[in-house]
Amino acid sequence: ELVQDGERGSEGGLPVSILVYDQEKPEVLQRFEDACMVYDMGYVSLWTEDVDFDGCPDLCYNAWAGAHSFGTTCLVWDPEGERFLQDPYGLRELSEPSFDPENRIIKTWNYSGGDNETEYYRYYRNGKGEWELTCVRRLLTRGDASTFTSTLIVEDYDYGELTEVYRAENVPDGMVTWPSTREF
Repeated sequence: ELVQDGERGSEGGLPVSILVYDQEKPEVLQRFEDACMVYDMGYVSLWTEDVDFDGCPDLCYNAWAGAHSFGTTCLVWDPEGERFLQDPYGLRELSEPSFDPENRIIKTWNYSGGDNETEYYRYYRNGKGEWELTCVRRLLTRGDASTFTSTLIVEDYDYGELTEVYRAENVPDGMVTWPSTREF
């Protein structure tokens, strides 16, 4: 259950609580509190999504909203601990994440002042054996309003870092298309 806990604060955050109940009796098992920066949206939505592709539904809610994008906080189900963990992978920092369970990819999109950025993420195990979210491809469009052109950049994750693999400069607006790149 998602509960609005009061009026918007001076910083613009809307205080909310997410309550997780026992199915057998009306007992609160977990309570998560947050101040969601949703500005003029004025509400926070709660939905389920399998964000870590483990077959277990996780709880998500819109945590922030900008002029052209929004962010999501996820309460990820931990089957071993039989409880939810609040945003263990840093998904809240991603803009407009969409989850592709078939390819096990998380796609994000952000638009800001004529620039577009699309990123693709995968989970990899780090040196401690823990799952870690890693950006594996970034598509950037940087607009130049003075010349009505854009620069297109593709970066792929290779040997531990994002490396530029394609660049096209001074592409006329309206002609922006992406090159065919390898599939995941």
